[in-house]
Amino acid sequence: MKENTQIDQIRYDRMLAPLIADFKPVKPIWTAKVRLSMWVLLQAGIMVVAVAGGRRMNVAAKLLDWEFLLGFSGLIILGLAAASTALKAAVPGESEFSNRKLFGLIALGVVAQVLILAEPVHAIGSIHQFVATGSYCMVCTFLLAAGPWAGLFWAVRRAMPLMGGAEGALIGTAAFAFSFAATRLGCPIDDFSHVLIWHAFPAAIGAGVSIAAGALWLDGLKRYRISD
Repeated sequence: MKENTQIDQIRYDRMLAPLIADFKPVKPIWTAKVRLSMWVLLQAGIMVVAVAGGRRMNVAAKLLDWEFLLGFSGLIILGLAAASTALKAAVPGESEFSNRKLFGLIALGVVAQVLILAEPVHAIGSIHQFVATGSYCMVCTFLLAAGPWAGLFWAVRRAMPLMGGAEGALIGTAAFAFSFAATRLGCPIDDFSHVLIWHAFPAAIGAGVSIAAGALWLDGLKRYRISD
């Protein structure tokens, strides 16, 4: 009986040996609150740069417009909520991503978009000027979102994301909500068609691309880790 036990133990050791041969200690990830705080500091710096380098001369006056202020605040809150949810959902047991949270984020995004798009419609002077000024705003929207998007994507990927495309949607929403708010604060053109085409649409496209990126890379990471 003792001999059989030793044989079983030896076989058990041999079975485990190749599995743990490549095990290496890994650095524990920072808590979601710490990572969110660092991301918010990055966004705050980008917001300051956008305002300081922007072409709007009446920033304080624009913030006194209650519709703009509510829409701007809604975008900031939306970005914070999406980033926080993405970071927490990537840590199993930290927080569950429910349909209620999803609907809440969607509703907040819709309300913020409606309020910040509440701008008068002006006649377009020339197509060339409309495209030239609008293209500049579109490029700024993507540039201001690039760093925070990459940072948040990396922070989520360092954990254990299990939702792929949904995580990508949260990351994209967080980055482009802040980018949309920053470009609106720095852009002097308050025209509905300009804001819709050159600010809102690029932000929506960026969030859509982020969904695809999450489905491609975060889902692939999930399968890789499970198979390992």
